Amino acid sequence: MLGKKGLVRGALRVAMVLAAVSGVSCVVSEGQYYGDPYSYGPPPPPPPGYYYGPGYGGGHDAQAAERHRNRQRQSCNVQWTNCVAVCNQFNNANQRAMCIASCNNGLNQCMNSI
Repeated sequence: MLGKKGLVRGALRVAMVLAAVSGVSCVVSEGQYYGDPYSYGPPPPPPPGYYYGPGYGGGHDAQAAERHRNRQRQSCNVQWTNCVAVCNQFNNANQRAMCIASCNNGLNQCMNSI
């Protein structure tokens, strides 16, 4: 008969064959990515008329530039607000006024750089 060692070896060989067969069945086919949202694969192609960047469509450059300027203005205003908040912590009115004047100067320089 086989004995314990032979039985264990045979069981291991069967287990390896089953693991190899089940591993082959997990291979993802080419067209499966788009149907299964949980699998990893290349992203789907962009929809028609997708904007790729400057020079590809009309009017996008001006809109993007205006949005950028608006973000810069908001950043200047946030910096000024933070600066004035620090200045308002001074007890001395003269120090507070000088600090706020410095904040205003910084705001003007920031806005002029846009």
